[in-house]
Amino acid sequence: MNKKSRLLTIVILILVCIILGVSYAYWQITRTQNDKNIVTTGCFEVESDIGTEDELDPIRLLKTYPINDNDGMELAPFTFTLRNTCDTYAGYQINLETLNTTTLNLDYLKVAMDNKTPKVLSQYDSVETTIVDALNSHKLLTGGLKAGASKTFNLRLWLDQDTPLESGQNKTYEGKISIIASPTNPTPEINCSGQLYTYEITRYKVVDDCVERFISRGTSQEAATTQCQQISTFLESNSDIPLAELYMAGFIEPIYVKEETELVQGAGYSDGTYLYKYKQEFEINKDTQDINWQNITEDGWGVKLLDTSLTEISKPPCTSINGHPVVSMSGMFMGGSSIENMDVSSFNTSNVTNMSGMFYGVGSNATTWSVGDLSSWDTSKVTDMSFMFDFAGYNST
Repeated sequence: MNKKSRLLTIVILILVCIILGVSYAYWQITRTQNDKNIVTTGCFEVESDIGTEDELDPIRLLKTYPINDNDGMELAPFTFTLRNTCDTYAGYQINLETLNTTTLNLDYLKVAMDNKTPKVLSQYDSVETTIVDALNSHKLLTGGLKAGASKTFNLRLWLDQDTPLESGQNKTYEGKISIIASPTNPTPEINCSGQLYTYEITRYKVVDDCVERFISRGTSQEAATTQCQQISTFLESNSDIPLAELYMAGFIEPIYVKEETELVQGAGYSDGTYLYKYKQEFEINKDTQDINWQNITEDGWGVKLLDTSLTEISKPPCTSINGHPVVSMSGMFMGGSSIENMDVSSFNTSNVTNMSGMFYGVGSNATTWSVGDLSSWDTSKVTDMSFMFDFAGYNST
């Protein structure tokens, strides 16, 4: 990074003290704020407008015991707004920094940004601290703002319902929100257009490298050949076999048929690497073993990798198709068990709301697996990251 870029990188310290302590109740969370904070560096500005202490209703939880996630998500949030007041695109990273006065184990403090799935603070990625008195810092969210744009965030904190009495009583948590903002090039949008088709799964077939995939799991050549032949026989006879398990392990793949269609729910588009379906997302039902595209209500596309035998991924998907955004990456790379290297840094995820199971089982048959750098991803709209990396790189080193 050159000198000019270093000068433009700023850190906004939101003077928020989040305290978890004990009065007459088992535990309590409050937060305070004195004034709004404006940090300016030349032409590049990022403003954090939180309001004054009189305008804020403190988060107070006067419960005898810790609460579950459903109750936690109903708490009044701590709300703040970021504004990019310059003509430069701004990338941001929102961190929660734990101060050295904290005595609560971070394994018991639940944190939720906006409507994202709550996690205990220790499960968020650790990053470098920017506050002198901070013990550690955890990255809550990254994203970007166009020139003149603003975004409001909601932060909720609560004590996890599984907190043992001795671990939660008479403990204190103190932390501050820090925002690292810097001018950066936005991830480029790839706006696609073209003829739409119906893509319907008619049946499944054994992948071409089925034997090699079994061998990579320690199966002998002879046994691998036999197992692949048995799977093929089962598929042809429509036997009741665990399709979902075989697909997630990368041993079978769907066969699609297509016909021209208009923009209706279920209409498909392909760029050769990915298949997109309008107002649908890819999903596997582990209970019924059903593998298919499921309807969604959002006005956008779901996306799925077509060729699960690939060993490298670098091509970014479309950001929009025929004027409608890609909103779901659910199960996008599921079944890609032979993938070894992924460069997904150029993926534009600014409109994506669902990343559940996105990398589920990816690289599980590979000897090495790397997903690359995700720091440039804008996940500000994502509400579901469940099972996102489950079993990814399972057998890799």
